Amino acid sequence: MMTRFARSLGGARRASMSAMASAALLMLLVPRASAAKASAVVTLTPDNFKELVLDSQETWLVEFYAPWCGHCKALAPEWEAAAAKLDGIVRVGAIDADKHRNLGSKYGIRGFPTIKVFKGIGAKARRPTDYQGERTARAIVDYAKSVLPAFSAVIKSSGLGAFFADEPNLPHAVLFTDKSRTPPALKALSAKHFGQVALGEIRKAEFSKMDSSFVAAAAIETYPTLLVFPPGSSDPREAERFTSELKPAALAQIIERAALRPGVDSKSAEHGGDAAEESPASAQDADSSTADEQARIFAQPKAHETDVHEVRTSEELDRVCVNRMDGAICVLELRSGSANAEALDARLKEVRAKYRFDKLAFARVDLAMLTSDAAEAIKSALGVTVESGATSAVGAVCAVRPRKSRVATMPPADEAAPAHGGEEAQMAARYEAFLDRVVGGDARYHKFANPLPAFSVERLQEHVDADKASAPEQCSAEGDVDAGSCRADL
Repeated sequence: MMTRFARSLGGARRASMSAMASAALLMLLVPRASAAKASAVVTLTPDNFKELVLDSQETWLVEFYAPWCGHCKALAPEWEAAAAKLDGIVRVGAIDADKHRNLGSKYGIRGFPTIKVFKGIGAKARRPTDYQGERTARAIVDYAKSVLPAFSAVIKSSGLGAFFADEPNLPHAVLFTDKSRTPPALKALSAKHFGQVALGEIRKAEFSKMDSSFVAAAAIETYPTLLVFPPGSSDPREAERFTSELKPAALAQIIERAALRPGVDSKSAEHGGDAAEESPASAQDADSSTADEQARIFAQPKAHETDVHEVRTSEELDRVCVNRMDGAICVLELRSGSANAEALDARLKEVRAKYRFDKLAFARVDLAMLTSDAAEAIKSALGVTVESGATSAVGAVCAVRPRKSRVATMPPADEAAPAHGGEEAQMAARYEAFLDRVVGGDARYHKFANPLPAFSVERLQEHVDADKASAPEQCSAEGDVDAGSCRADL
């Protein structure tokens, strides 16, 4: 892999050398190249792809490239820089898809470079998605961190006992932090060591509300502090304490050591993977309650409907979204008209299908079909701004937590990485990134600013029809000379 990146950078340097200085400069560059830092980009092949990427629980960014591709050569230094910045958080790899065409064909590679994201636990969860953002290290790093799934728990004062009661046979690692968001390194480790270490975080504001005996025993004086509890223990006095600077590499070493404690089976055995399949007799002899628990955790979840419910009245919005009874988070799309939205609708439908196993419901309100007062009142209540542009038909997207009057909004375009492939592709990428945050628990919710207004599309349509009937007739701007009184010979 380093050969490709070195060739890309070296070619640019040689092109800028003068003929007289080239020999001397090349002599200076040779010792530097020999001492160059090892690449953080993993070279992937059909021989190691399944083991490293598909069977992994870590998040991977994989570039499918061709050595002759000019765009791939331009991406090479940015890809290398992104891999270095994501070290310990997201794995970054590259595969020569021109050489290994069967693997490229399997993933529908039609152009180079193509970047795919593999994340989640289990074969079905790890179906890849395309990265369509800018090909810069910063954009790639920001996107990778934004889509990291989290298998760690944010522990509330009322949930401390439940956290330690869950998976009592595992060590529990708790990060005490003064940050309001889960660190990407903790998310990455929670996926890598899922089933080996139960990871959680207690935020500073919540820590003060916890049981006084736990607060006194934990004796947290500096943030961040990490406590690693042995299996079956919730006593901070029995935990290992780490208060030094917890950079991702240091945090990874601590969690890795906890995961490698004596007596822990491999992750594949715990998760019903290859090891479990190789020992059917031992699985049949297992305690029935354990088998039931594994089935409950690892069984394929129920698929949910992902079609969009077209909302026409405020009562309907209340029933299917704001106060729905099944607990599903309502993803509400606000439209400002439906013209020329077919291509975008097709893209968004494909995105929604990926979340059929998540508890989401989808609804849509066309603001163009409401009175201006009702439309403005809805936008004000939800705290959204309807965008303009070629994809303005989808003006805003938000997630509504049912029966809580809390809403999270999709960031506007200038806060998300721009995408290649036109505005429809950009909107689809932003939509998917937002849904990832919603199902991953990273969406930031706030209370409705105002109550939602009463409205009815049918009542508005009656007024529109009445206005049309009383409006003076006009001739078509296209010059329809055969249309009644607009004929040219009258």
